[in-house]
Amino acid sequence: MGQAENLLALTAEGAVALVGDRGYDSDAFIQTLTEKGVEAVIPSRSNRINARDCDWFVYKERHLIERFFNKIKHYRRISSRHE
Repeated sequence: MGQAENLLALTAEGAVALVGDRGYDSDAFIQTLTEKGVEAVIPSRSNRINARDCDWFVYKERHLIERFFNKIKHYRRISSRHE
């Protein structure tokens, strides 16, 4: 699973769902999330034979969070790295 294992270590106790992009769509990762009782809100890759259902209402919240992080990267006082 690679870097996804590190992400699993960061999931909070009592987490209900994990929202990720198509890069995290693997059977092993989703099975591990299911065993922990966490819902995987990850859209299926385009080349997946059996597409999985995704809660698009929850997935749309990811867009708001990514926009927030993009906005604070423009403020150098808040940003941890200056590029």
